[in-house]
Amino acid sequence: MRRQCLLLVVIVTLFILQSSPSVLAKSDPKAPTSAAGSTPKVGDPAPAFSLPSATGSTVALKDYAGKSNVVLIFYRGYW
Repeated sequence: MRRQCLLLVVIVTLFILQSSPSVLAKSDPKAPTSAAGSTPKVGDPAPAFSLPSATGSTVALKDYAGKSNVVLIFYRGYW
């Protein structure tokens, strides 16, 4: 009985650690940080930026200026 209980605790612990990768994630020292006071307010124009698309090309916000509404979606996945 004691061995089964220990096995159950180990399995549950491993499941919890697997389910929350942020617990094991290391901080990236190269990650950009926001300077104090540089956060845009609601209604302010978005700062110029470019990001890689899902197809591998680079997409810049300025390419869509004045054309239509822009929706920016960040998705987590490694498929």
